[in-house]
Amino acid sequence: MDRLNTIINDLILSNEYDLIIPVVKAGLLTLVRDNYLSQFITTIEQISTQQINTYHIAFINFNKQLIDIENYLQTLFQTLENQYNLKLLDIQDFIIKLPYNAVKQQLLHTTNIIKSTFYMKFIDIFEYYLAAYASQHVRIACAELLKNATTCSFCKLPLSSGCKCVELQEQFEIIILILKRLGLLSRVCQSAALAACRHRITNFIKQICEQYSSHACLPHLEQWFETGVLTWLSILESHCNNDHDNNDDKQQSTFKIDLSSCRTELKHHIYECVMRERGARHMFQIIIDYPESRHGGVLDDLKRCVSIVGKRHLIIDNVRNEFNKRLLHPGVGTTEILAAFINAIRVLRYLDSTGVMMELACLNVKQFLARREDTIRVIVSNMNEHGVLELNELTQPDCSTNIRSSQCLLEDEWEPEPIEALSAPERALRPSHSRDLMSMLVSIYGHAELFVEEYVHMLADRMLSGQSNKVDIEHEGRYVDLLKQRFGDGGLQGCDVMLKDYVDSRLMNDLVKKQLAHVHFPLVSTAGVPINTLIISSQYWPEVKFSPIDLPDELKAIQTAYTTAYETLKPHRTLHWSPNYGQVNLEIEIGGKILEFSVTPFHAAIIYKFQEKDTWTISDLSSSLKCSTACIRKRINLWQNCGLLKEEAKDTFRLVEDTSKVASNSSSQAPALLSVDVDDMNIEHQAEPDKKEHEHTIVCNFVFGMLRSMTSLTLERIYSLLYSSIMSNQTFLIGTGGKTIYACRLTHDGQLLPLHENKSGQGPSWLLAQDDLLYAANEHDDKIEIFTIDDSIQGRLTSKNIISSQGSTPCSLDIDSTGKWLAVANYGGNGSSNFVLLPLNKSNIPEENNAQIVSIDGHGPNHDRQSHSHCHQVKFYQNNLYVIDLGTDTINVYHYDDTNGQAHLHCDRIKTQPGAGPRHILFHPDKSLAFVTNELDSTTNVYQIDSMIGKFEHLQTITTRRKNDEKENSPAELQLTPDKKYLLVSNRGDENIVIYNLHDNNNNQVLSIKAYLDIHGSGPRYFTFDPTGHFLLVANQNSNNLICFSYNRNKDTFEFISQLVNIESPQHIVFIS
Repeated sequence: MDRLNTIINDLILSNEYDLIIPVVKAGLLTLVRDNYLSQFITTIEQISTQQINTYHIAFINFNKQLIDIENYLQTLFQTLENQYNLKLLDIQDFIIKLPYNAVKQQLLHTTNIIKSTFYMKFIDIFEYYLAAYASQHVRIACAELLKNATTCSFCKLPLSSGCKCVELQEQFEIIILILKRLGLLSRVCQSAALAACRHRITNFIKQICEQYSSHACLPHLEQWFETGVLTWLSILESHCNNDHDNNDDKQQSTFKIDLSSCRTELKHHIYECVMRERGARHMFQIIIDYPESRHGGVLDDLKRCVSIVGKRHLIIDNVRNEFNKRLLHPGVGTTEILAAFINAIRVLRYLDSTGVMMELACLNVKQFLARREDTIRVIVSNMNEHGVLELNELTQPDCSTNIRSSQCLLEDEWEPEPIEALSAPERALRPSHSRDLMSMLVSIYGHAELFVEEYVHMLADRMLSGQSNKVDIEHEGRYVDLLKQRFGDGGLQGCDVMLKDYVDSRLMNDLVKKQLAHVHFPLVSTAGVPINTLIISSQYWPEVKFSPIDLPDELKAIQTAYTTAYETLKPHRTLHWSPNYGQVNLEIEIGGKILEFSVTPFHAAIIYKFQEKDTWTISDLSSSLKCSTACIRKRINLWQNCGLLKEEAKDTFRLVEDTSKVASNSSSQAPALLSVDVDDMNIEHQAEPDKKEHEHTIVCNFVFGMLRSMTSLTLERIYSLLYSSIMSNQTFLIGTGGKTIYACRLTHDGQLLPLHENKSGQGPSWLLAQDDLLYAANEHDDKIEIFTIDDSIQGRLTSKNIISSQGSTPCSLDIDSTGKWLAVANYGGNGSSNFVLLPLNKSNIPEENNAQIVSIDGHGPNHDRQSHSHCHQVKFYQNNLYVIDLGTDTINVYHYDDTNGQAHLHCDRIKTQPGAGPRHILFHPDKSLAFVTNELDSTTNVYQIDSMIGKFEHLQTITTRRKNDEKENSPAELQLTPDKKYLLVSNRGDENIVIYNLHDNNNNQVLSIKAYLDIHGSGPRYFTFDPTGHFLLVANQNSNNLICFSYNRNKDTFEFISQLVNIESPQHIVFIS
């Protein structure tokens, strides 16, 4: 300031008065910028690091600084005017506005500060004061959501005395004043006001919806928005308009709020936030809590949000992920998964009547349920008024089976499918109207026959259980009628007979008891026959098993009496009793106490035997009751678990004398055990465990042993152990160029182990396994040798028969799909070539006397290798026999039938490029494509085929070699990877396997080279994948070794694992176990 005074004095002394005003303006402007602007910038930049409740303090302090500057400048103005007697009227207005203009101009010229610091901070400031303002309206609009809180939702102080929100609003007025005097209010509001509203809405809804609630919240949020947020915006707009009236910058646009469009935009934001917070965060809980969530109103909120906002993927992705994380695990029961699935269907259908959300969100659940064996049984068992399905679900017509009509789809109720429908599976097959619940359940398996069949079985089970309280005839009859309306009469006609049998049996029981009232039978009480029977018409019921058992004499006497009376009432008819079904009410007196049980006749017969003696072995019981030991062992467990029997030694049981223990066990455990046993009886009827149960037992025992012997296991280790146990080892045979067929083993981890050497003829270069026989083409002695596979585990063979190949150098064998014909390709060596069709007798031995021999005429351009035909492969595919001829460059398609036991041949010939030398053919299992390896020009041909008529259309020819490979090479075998993503072709000479990418037919470019696999040997004549698809085996005929690679389907990579050496010229591989 002193320097400014000195400059003014010098100007006065030199009479340069016209420079005084510019100097004063420049000096004062520099003074304000240097002393005060930096303080304002620092205040704005530090807002993000300060506590939010100190925002207003910083701005209030800055306002005081501006007022101090203004007072100081006014004093300076008076000093200049008085001291120098200058009339500085034209500078007075400049001095008044100087501090504000200096700050404003500097900020407006500092773009980065305005965009990245200044305005962004004001979004937080505005949201802070908006929250304070709106909190006064939250108390009324959202009292129910906030559960009538006694503290302020914003400042967290008691509402009765300490709330500071009103005071904060007064302080906000000061900040508005600062911005208005700076001329920045309108500019700040344009960037910060609406953003602040969106931030406040988002944060408030997160607070409200943090905890799950089934109650509606949208009406309360809309009231809060109207009375709080929208009102605050209108107040802010009025301040901005006043700011514009007092602003000298006439080019600055005024901040205007169109309340109508603003209301629409911010309401849309409210719906989206509710959809994210309630739909995406709590959707699983909403599904589980159905129907409470439906009655509470939360679904009504989400339905409005979905219809207005769209964005169905938020809910779809959440439901799918939550189901995967919480439900779709082996440890969760099918009943629980099904209940959640049904609730999800109902909830999602309510939210989206088109059914698209339901299909996309529940697809993984359907696939998981389809893999569970008990899904159908659980669904059908819940198809009653007490299960997860409601009876009225069956009363809805199945629109997918009816013609489009007004009953299924009303035009005024039609809704277009949302954009998410484009990613729905089988979209073209989905009916225009969304499916109902029953249709979704049926779609798990694709058709209703399984459900109808399972219902029939379960109805029979309930009736055969002997518990009359389980069967409500009126209810079951109504259900059958509804099922017929829903799925048609087919498969349900027998239910009417079953229900009639049940009613007729009740009447027959009364008639029999009256018949026997005056007749005496040995061992039968004079009070009448204490038995009620269910007499079934067996041809209309599911198969009923009659396990043999010798029942106690008392029970047999009762059955005999009943049968006699029945035969009297129903002449020419009799009864066959099954001890597997029904109930026997037993009173067992032990230690002075009477225990009551309801069990099957089979169980009653077992415990009845312990009246004769206290101790029995399983084998003695089996002999006495005349049934298998497996049946006894299965059913005696019930009495053991109830505490009546104790196993003293292996398979030896003794009657328990400790009555207190028996009574305790029987009262607490018997009801549950009996229920389980009755259900299990209806499933397991066979005397001996079948193969599937036996395998299940082996796996279970392995798991139990693994868990007992190892304290901790990772998931990867558990998978590895189970894979090792289940997959075990695989046996395969190697055809060679010598006199041996090698038997080897592939272990679960890819190791190759030699097992056995089987002697054979000269050069068994091609092997074909069929049932328990092995056919070998002995290339060097022109024979076909047939072996029996005596031991598929050790690979031991016994030569059974040897026949002539009817030609020279047999190199390929194949059997047609009917198992009637064996085809042989004779390469021909230096002589003529042919192929032979041999009929197989009942023992699958070729009948060489009835052979059909076919020669192929012609030659190719390569005089050394194509002087005449060379049949290199025979291949049956669908209705045709394909013969690949290297010598004539042809693919020969023979149409044949076996009418009258003869193969009638008619040939179509497809030419390859001249000199190609086709060797082998491979058909794609899923596409109408055929691939051919060409031995002479190192190429692969691709054909579009019509296999029914044998029509070939050439699509592509591609090399098997790298660009710079020039040495002699001849491709041999070709195979698809198990996932059908790649085609592999072996190169003898380049000593590798070329890996082709397999594309859709795009301008006839089906194949492209991906990579080359080094085969760790020489002469890869043959390769194949093991049955699991995890390993690739390569037979190198020149280096006499066998190589094993692992194939990683996820990474699409091959990794060398092991090798087997000293195999004499390996040329073919076939797995036999």
